[in-house]
Amino acid sequence: MNMQHLKYVLEVNKTRSINRAAKNLYMGQPNLSAAIKDLEEEIGISIFYRTKKGVQPTREGEKFLTQAAKIISQVIELESFYKTSSKSLVFLSIAAHRATYITIAISKFINNLENKKDMNITFNETNSLNVINEVANGNAEIGIIRYQNIHESYFLSLLESKNIVFEPLWEFEMLITFSENHPLASLEKIPFEMLSDYIEIVSGDTKIPTVKDFETPASSKCIYVYDRGSHINLLVNVKGAFMWVPMLPEHILKINHLVQKTCTIPSMITRDILIHSSERIKSSYAQEFILSLHDIIQNISASNNEFLL
Repeated sequence: MNMQHLKYVLEVNKTRSINRAAKNLYMGQPNLSAAIKDLEEEIGISIFYRTKKGVQPTREGEKFLTQAAKIISQVIELESFYKTSSKSLVFLSIAAHRATYITIAISKFINNLENKKDMNITFNETNSLNVINEVANGNAEIGIIRYQNIHESYFLSLLESKNIVFEPLWEFEMLITFSENHPLASLEKIPFEMLSDYIEIVSGDTKIPTVKDFETPASSKCIYVYDRGSHINLLVNVKGAFMWVPMLPEHILKINHLVQKTCTIPSMITRDILIHSSERIKSSYAQEFILSLHDIIQNISASNNEFLL
């Protein structure tokens, strides 16, 4: 089996388009189609089928692609240990729910590296379900997911079904966050019923397919965002906008002219947990990053007023 063919089908699966995959791979579309056909004949299954929106993996194809991703990831790691430059190569792949404290931990990890000449670090910020899939299919060595405590059984069952182990990282309650010029900014505690008059900014990609009303908005006026960097701009510039977030550090609030308030209805407990495949031993670099992660969390907890989004 040609390793290059595995990379081809993984790129097609990623783009859901043979044409786009061919462009990304710097090869002709006919050559890519022929390579996929050769691979399918070799393994005796159809990996993809065509739809109006592009190509989709078959049921057998999904299983094959999952194993192919694990093989490619393991080969890359193996090469990183044994090739000539392995001593100076830093290889780490992380998938995580969008959170500032995680990016701080990554920065700390990178800054603590003695030799940063050769580095291959992948950091994929996405929703928790995608994080789980990235860890399960081998694209990410470790992941960090976020969920409300009422959905813990759903997530833990999902992790178990995918042979993923976990450890707790973070626990907090959400606060209402808005501009210091917001009409409710002068109140010490925000009446929940008053929120319906204003525009709520909601993370748009956190829905759990099998659980109804995962994050029911407090208002019928919503802006759904999919980029962690966009919500602060919206909070500052959209009149009457608010969002539920963990406690932010004072300097971020001051720079962006934001305030945070508690609500008459307490928010549910939210948890962040660290995950990794039970079939994969964490690399030394992953362990170093986890240490940096715990250091950041410990420092934030000690300060008692710097819970980060």
